Formats: sequence, C-alpha cells, structure tokens
Amino acid sequence: MSSRFFGADNPASPLRVTRLAVEVFAVVVIGAVVAVAANQFKPSDSRFDVTRDYFKKTASTVSANSSDDENDDEFYQLIDHAETMEAFQSPAYEVGQCIFIDARNDTVYAEKHIPGAYQLDHYYADRYLPELIPICAEAERIIVYCNGGKCEDSKLAATDLIENGVVAEKIFVYIGGVVAWGKDGLPFERGERLSGDIIYDIE
Repeated sequence: MSSRFFGADNPASPLRVTRLAVEVFAVVVIGAVVAVAANQFKPSDSRFDVTRDYFKKTASTVSANSSDDENDDEFYQLIDHAETMEAFQSPAYEVGQCIFIDARNDTVYAEKHIPGAYQLDHYYADRYLPELIPICAEAERIIVYCNGGKCEDSKLAATDLIENGVVAEKIFVYIGGVVAWGKDGLPFERGERLSGDIIYDIE
C-alpha cells in the first residue's frame, strides 16, 4: 500500500531517516534549553522546583479519601459518647470555651441539633467559615459531629477548619453523632441556633 509520505516512487532512505532523527533531537534540546531559561526568569515562588513533592497528600485528600481512622487521627482527634456528654455538661460549654459544630445541611440542622451548636456544611463551607473561624480561635475545644456511623461530613468539616487556620489539637470529631446523642435521651434544639425550642427523640 502506498503511503502519503513514502510512496512507492519515494522510498524512505536511511539518510533521510537519520536526518529526521537529528532534527527531532535538535528541536527537543532547544525546547528544553528555552524552558529552563524561562523558568529561571520567573518569580521564585512560581518556578518549577524539581525537589518539591507536587503530589504530597494534604489533610483534605487523606481525610476525604481514606477510611483508615489512623490517617484521620493525624489531623484531628476522635471523641466518644461519654467524653462528648462530659464536654456538654462542663462549665466550658456554658461560657463558650467548648463549642459544638454540626456538619449537616440546613434541613436536618433545623430539624434538630445539639443545643447551641453552630453549623458548618462542608459543601457550602464559604457560607459559614467567616463567622466560625474567629469563634473557633477563641474556643479551647471544638467538637464536630454529623449523623455518626459511616457519615463523613464531620471529618470533612473538621478538615475545613484546619485548612483555614484552626489549631488541629483543639478539634474533636464526635463519632456517635446525632444518632448516639438521641438514643441516650439527650436534648436537641430545633430551628435556629439558640432558638430555645428543645425537643427529645421519641423511640
């Protein structure tokens, strides 16, 4: 079959192939030299750094993509039901030094949340972070929760806080969530934060 470039009447000679290979090599070398030179003229903070690990995992990628609690613990601590109840009943909670953050969406938050809990829906984090960051900076302990069980929203919200400058050591993820809270007969607040509308789950 004849070729558009190498027809029967125009065979590819070894000399022509060698010349083509030399030209390709020259183009590659010249391109590399130009790229290196251009990189050196860039501002130092935007240069490509061959020593940098551009694929290093961040808190968000590990927390969102890993189901291993050992990896999660590198960024925040887990807190069980008994410790969460103790925090809720502590003087620190009364004066705002221990705060709760509900990581669920608007609808379920309005239906019931731990009394006094702030809201941080990870999927719309920009709505909540400007108000929450200063509050978290003042708090001594921050307990983030969602439904509990396999729900990952509390971990995602905790990571949002850390990535926006909140000290990781202050952040605790309540693994029981609202399910464990309700099963223990503890109070919920309905509506907006500090609405005073207290309800209890009825089995």
